[in-house]
Amino acid sequence: MIKNAQTVFLISSDRDLNDALVDQFQLVDSFKFQIFNNLNDLKDFNNIDLIIFNDINLDLTSLEILSEIQSRNNANSILILSNQLDSRIYGKLKNSDRFFIIEKPFNYEYLERVILQNLNSSVSETIYLNEIQFHPNKKLLVVSENNEVRLTEKETDILMFLYSFANRIVSKKQLLNEVWGYKDGVTTHTLETHLYYLRKKLGDDKIISTEKDGYSLSICSEGLI
Repeated sequence: MIKNAQTVFLISSDRDLNDALVDQFQLVDSFKFQIFNNLNDLKDFNNIDLIIFNDINLDLTSLEILSEIQSRNNANSILILSNQLDSRIYGKLKNSDRFFIIEKPFNYEYLERVILQNLNSSVSETIYLNEIQFHPNKKLLVVSENNEVRLTEKETDILMFLYSFANRIVSKKQLLNEVWGYKDGVTTHTLETHLYYLRKKLGDDKIISTEKDGYSLSICSEGLI
C-alpha cells in the first residue's frame, strides 16, 4: 500500500512541462508533488521520497548532488526525464540502481504509474517466479544459487507488469502502453526484442508464453503475493 502523502519533488526549468504535470497530479492524493526550477534549491530539503529530474544539461556534478540528496533521505530511485543524454552520463545511469530513465516523449499516465511503483514499498520485496527469485528494486534475478542475472529497467517493468496479471493474458497493446507509454497505433518490434532477451535471462522459455492475444506469465499459485 502507498503511504499517505509521500513527497515527490520535480526539478525542472521547463514551464510548459511543469504546468502540465501540476494539472495532471493535482487530484492525486497518493503523494505530494512539488516543483523546483533549480537543483540547488533542493539541497537542504529532507523527507524526500522520490526525485524527478528534467534537465537537458544533466552533468556529472548534478548526478553527484542528486545521489547525495537521495542517500541522505533514503529516497527511491531518481527518475530522469530525458530526450538525449551524453553517452558517459547515460552509461553511469544505466549501470546504477539509483536512477530510472524515462525517455521523452512519454504520456502522463505512464509517468504516474512509474511514480506509484517507486513509492510502493512492496516493490522492494522478493517475488518468487516458481524457482526464480525476482528482486524488482535491484533489477535482479536469482536463477540459481550461483547465478544472479541483472535486468534492464524495461525488462524489470515488463516482468512487474506481467506479474501483476500472473497466469492471465496481457495484450501487446497493454504492454506497449504501460511499459513504454506508447499510444495506440504505434508499430514497433521493441517488445518482442525485449521479451527475447528476458526469456534468455530467465532461462525458461515457458514462464512467459506467447498467446493468441498477447503474453502470459505462468507461475504456480504459491509464487503469488
